[in-house]
Amino acid sequence: MKFVRILSIAAVAILAASIVRADDTRVHQNGGGSPGDPSCGSLIYLVASDGSLTGACNATAATGTIESFTFEVADSNTIGGGLTCDSNLTNVGWKETGTFHNPGGIDTCTFTAPTSVSGAVKDFLRDIHDPYDPHHSNDGDCDLDEFVLGIPINCGIHTNNLLSDPGISPFKPGAETGLAVTGTNGAFPLPSLPEPSAFSLLLVGLAMIPFARRKFAKLHS
Repeated sequence: MKFVRILSIAAVAILAASIVRADDTRVHQNGGGSPGDPSCGSLIYLVASDGSLTGACNATAATGTIESFTFEVADSNTIGGGLTCDSNLTNVGWKETGTFHNPGGIDTCTFTAPTSVSGAVKDFLRDIHDPYDPHHSNDGDCDLDEFVLGIPINCGIHTNNLLSDPGISPFKPGAETGLAVTGTNGAFPLPSLPEPSAFSLLLVGLAMIPFARRKFAKLHS
C-alpha cells in the first residue's frame, strides 16, 4: 500500500513538472530594433545549454517592411510537447496562426500584419500614449505605433523565451530553431531543420544492429 502511495505522489510530481515545462516553452516574438542586429531573412537560432533562446534581427532594404514572420522548431526538441508563442504585435492587430504540435515533424507559429488600421487599434495606441499617425508612422523609436501595418526598415524582431526556473529546460539544449520573414521585397524560406522522425529511425536502426547479429549467429551455430 505504501509503495502504491509513493507511486501516486511521484506521478503527480511528474505531471506538475510537465505542465510547468509546457508553459515555459512559450516563445516571445516581439517587435523592437537595435543597431547592429543582423538582417532578417532566413535565420537559425540555437537553444543554449540551459534551454534559453535569444535572437534578434532587423528589417533592411533586402526585406523591405516585414509583413509576416514564422518561427519553427522540431516538435521532438520541445519539452512538454508542442510550441506556444506570443507577441506584443497582437495588440495592434497582428494575427497568429501555425502548426503548434506536429508529432514527428516541425512546429511553427506565424504572425501576420493587418492590411488596415482598425478603430480599436487606434484607441489602444492612444490609451498607451503612443497614438497612430498615418502621416508620420515611423518616428524611429521602434515601438508599437510603427508596427501597425508591418515592421519597417531599421526596426526588427526580438525572439526569446523567459525561463521561470533556470533548472527547467523548455527546449532541448543545442536544438536548432528557425525564423523566416516575408516582406515587401519578397519572401524568405524557412531554414532546413533536421528531420526528427528520420533521425529517430536511424538511431533505432543502429541500436538494433547488435541484436540482429546475435540472432543471426544463433541461427547459424
